[in-house]
Amino acid sequence: METNAARDRIFARIRAAQGRGAKVTEGEREAVADYLNRHPQGPRPAVGQNLAEAFSEQAQKMASTVDRVATLADVPGAVLRYLDGLNLARRAVAWTALGALPWAAQGIEVECRPPLREPQADREHGDLVGITGCFVAIAETGSLMLLSGPDTFASAALLPETHIAVVPVSRIV
Repeated sequence: METNAARDRIFARIRAAQGRGAKVTEGEREAVADYLNRHPQGPRPAVGQNLAEAFSEQAQKMASTVDRVATLADVPGAVLRYLDGLNLARRAVAWTALGALPWAAQGIEVECRPPLREPQADREHGDLVGITGCFVAIAETGSLMLLSGPDTFASAALLPETHIAVVPVSRIV
């Protein structure tokens, strides 16, 4: 989805509200460059060359569990080990993009839909596990950035008691 035109219109409205012209002037660009040169970035944690390792280390510091698999097809096996290790039901809701994985072969019932949180639902029948992908995983903090949409509903990460994120190495920044 192309958003440059919408962004430019938003910035033009902001500049108009500030009594400034619609376009950025060369003087404004120079002022920003001068400010950035006079205010160096603060300390940042060293991430190193191995972003996957750095992400894993930081995520575990935040009490996340990390399991690495060789291929996407190996994800259901890792999820099974995780669910069984915590004595959780072998049932989850997931983003649409993950629906084609071999969940049934591992004995896991996965429905690609937003979770339902009904007050009368008990631990045995509620949507307690949500499986999502991610837009990016941030190595220096061990955190995830998710984008929500019709097939990537945020509620799959927020409503279930357990959130499992599938993080391809290519998504770690």
